[in-house]
Amino acid sequence: MTLPTYGYYMKYLFRSNTRRRSPRIRVFAKRAKIGTVYLLVSERNPRLFKIGFTERATQKRRRELEHSSGKRLTIGHTVSQPWAFTTEQRLHWIYRGRMFGTVPELGTEWFRLLPWESMRVVRWRINLIAKLTKWEAKMKLSWKKGFEIRTYSNPKVFPNKLEPNRPARNSDTTEAP
Repeated sequence: MTLPTYGYYMKYLFRSNTRRRSPRIRVFAKRAKIGTVYLLVSERNPRLFKIGFTERATQKRRRELEHSSGKRLTIGHTVSQPWAFTTEQRLHWIYRGRMFGTVPELGTEWFRLLPWESMRVVRWRINLIAKLTKWEAKMKLSWKKGFEIRTYSNPKVFPNKLEPNRPARNSDTTEAP
């Protein structure tokens, strides 16, 4: 028995005509709006996160979600680019495919880290899918000229893992390494 391929699932994911916009990248479609894919992390449960898309300011969207859900949220990572809606839909497809990572009581955009995952893996996936979306749009001549992917990572969620107690190297010493 063989497993279905990536393309097998993609044709069912993007089949619906009821969406307000299509996540499919079309050839020569230069009018894609610039949006932001964001990663919101719950302050109460740091293993709970939301991947979303907005064309507005991410801070406003965070405040709306905090007001409606009653949870304190932190913006962990954002990626601004053309075709951001496509990037978000592909990330949802990846995370909905996991058996125990979804949180149905909170909605379809909320996910839970699996025991062996970390937020760094989620950030890496977001950046990877953004780069793949850019590559596909460029191959179809649909990437706007002069636009690049802009990212922001919150240092509270992704602290720098440098050793704080390590002494700085002194270039004045003549010791051999």
